Amino acid sequence: ERRALEEIRRGQLEGLTRRMAHAEWRPDFGPPTPHPTAGVSAIGVRRLLIAFNVNLNTGDLEIAEQIARTVRARNGGLPHLKAIGVRLGDLDQVQVSMNLTDHTKTPIHRVFDLVAHEAAKRGVSIANSEVVGLVPADALVAAAVSALRLGGFRSDQVIDARLGDAVMSPVDRSSEET
Repeated sequence: ERRALEEIRRGQLEGLTRRMAHAEWRPDFGPPTPHPTAGVSAIGVRRLLIAFNVNLNTGDLEIAEQIARTVRARNGGLPHLKAIGVRLGDLDQVQVSMNLTDHTKTPIHRVFDLVAHEAAKRGVSIANSEVVGLVPADALVAAAVSALRLGGFRSDQVIDARLGDAVMSPVDRSSEET
């Protein structure tokens, strides 16, 4: 119960205070009750989180929400995946907004493929996808290996990894020009 931050936060401070009264919810360090003015701090460790969004060619929020419910771990979907459906501002477009908490067990390309499959079942196509923030290189290499069906590919074949910062990708160059 104490592994997932959303479980610890469930019911806000009042809910946590009630749970902390039970021995299995007592903190590893510190007093067994929240501080009266400072509350509590939860510290944990996890793999790097990948914030990954898939934009759908529809304005129907219910479709994005259905897909999110289907793919997320909490509802029996992919492990290590959190997902919600959101509307994209003033656009007539919706998004499946996701946090991938362990890309080594649930690769980003598997997430994309399942969202695309669920969208197609509902008669909707994918507009594009996006990574928000940083992403581990091995997650993108794994996606390329899957998409291109590269047999026997090794990560040491990536020239950027061998040369370090000496090589700038065309994507990096194009963003510098804008």
